[in-house]
Amino acid sequence: MATEGISSLEVAALNRKGRLKALAEQAGENQDHGVKRGLQDAESNQPRIKFRNYQPLDETLQQQTVEKPSAPSAKEDIEEILSSTNANATREEVDLINLAPRKPDWDLKRAIEDKMQKLERRTQRCIVDIIRERLREGNLADAVEAVAKDEAYESDSD
Repeated sequence: MATEGISSLEVAALNRKGRLKALAEQAGENQDHGVKRGLQDAESNQPRIKFRNYQPLDETLQQQTVEKPSAPSAKEDIEEILSSTNANATREEVDLINLAPRKPDWDLKRAIEDKMQKLERRTQRCIVDIIRERLREGNLADAVEAVAKDEAYESDSD
């Protein structure tokens, strides 16, 4: 072989091709001499294929399928637990008043109760102040009459 005009990469590629040819020839010789021996070696060295979800079409591969595991029945476990507990056990009676739901706005009413009391006191004070002003301005009878009209108006509006 003349390596004068060939680069080092091409030389390495040619050497590699030569080694591959030699390996292919050796493999051909092994196939001719010991086909049965090669299969036995391959089976002993190779892990066995297990088909769990795949159903192969080849009959020889169908022998290597794994049966689907069956899940334990929960029904039997439940029946066993129920039978072990006393079915005739006395049940505690529940107070229905404690279970009855409260009105949806009970917490809001509780939260603003103090504020409402303050507002009620201020309202009463303002009403008293208005009555005093009217008494100073004019006749007592006019003031009483005006308060009566206001109360009548407020009771009609409620």
